[in-house]
Amino acid sequence: MVSRFLFLAALMMMFVACGDDEDKVPVDNPLVGEWLSSTRTYSECNDTDINETITFQVTPCMEGDASGCAYQKISFSETIMTSDYRDVFFGGFFEDVSDTNYSIDGNAMSLCDGEDCDRYTFSIDGDMLEFVGDKESDGCIEVWRLTRI
Repeated sequence: MVSRFLFLAALMMMFVACGDDEDKVPVDNPLVGEWLSSTRTYSECNDTDINETITFQVTPCMEGDASGCAYQKISFSETIMTSDYRDVFFGGFFEDVSDTNYSIDGNAMSLCDGEDCDRYTFSIDGDMLEFVGDKESDGCIEVWRLTRI
């Protein structure tokens, strides 16, 4: 009888001790993770020379690549967006890794560099993310499409 009680007590302790789900913090932010830019389109800009679509490649540009190469990987944590951007235009190689604060409210995102903030709406369809923003400073409508990696 005592051994049966000890067996049941040990069995109950296993179920209680294995409950590590309490240690995991749920992520409510659907942006968290890594994304590759696929296209970024600027249209209806006050200066029509700015209107363009940038098509990004899936591998990083390197010095010596052909002109026109563009690459951007975006990593979102809960409040920081890290951009790894590289391009080659007119024979010159450019690389920039930068962090920017952001916040979301529903499907609205504010991307802020100090006091200067750009506002976007976003939608996610499977592994596809799309941002749409209306930039007051230059009148451009920006559509930015990314794929989760």
